[in-house]
Amino acid sequence: EVKILEGALSHYAGIIKTAMGKDVSCMSGGGAAGGAGAGMAAFLDAEIKSGIEMLAEHLKLEEKISSSDLVISGEGRVDSQSFSGKTLSHVVKTAAEHEKTVVVFAGKLEEGIKDNKNMVFIKITPFKMDPAEAVKNAPAYLTRAARKLGDLLSGKF
Repeated sequence: EVKILEGALSHYAGIIKTAMGKDVSCMSGGGAAGGAGAGMAAFLDAEIKSGIEMLAEHLKLEEKISSSDLVISGEGRVDSQSFSGKTLSHVVKTAAEHEKTVVVFAGKLEEGIKDNKNMVFIKITPFKMDPAEAVKNAPAYLTRAARKLGDLLSGKF
């Protein structure tokens, strides 16, 4: 499916280059949302901006992180792509700049993702759980994960 999508986006970029004389094939953020950004940049002269950077500025995220004792974030699935320009990567980078520890609640945690001195991962759902089951029992699993964080903070873990 990814190869089909990449092929379609490449074809789309070719059409835009022919029609508008603009090469959007290497445009940062242009492929997101099925190429919507590239199309808007080509046809409407829109400027592509990072969503998390705009949101972080609006919410004064850096100011809030710098004045916090601990940063708690969440992600449905933490994998290698979670640290490549996504929301979690921005939160982690900002927290590191202010020497803050980040606790990440993760619905799923890719094998190989490990805690480090500035980041702790707490898996919310049991290993290999059916997504429908995870959603159905989310309050109980999240409560258990929060207790685990409490134990970590109180030194019981």
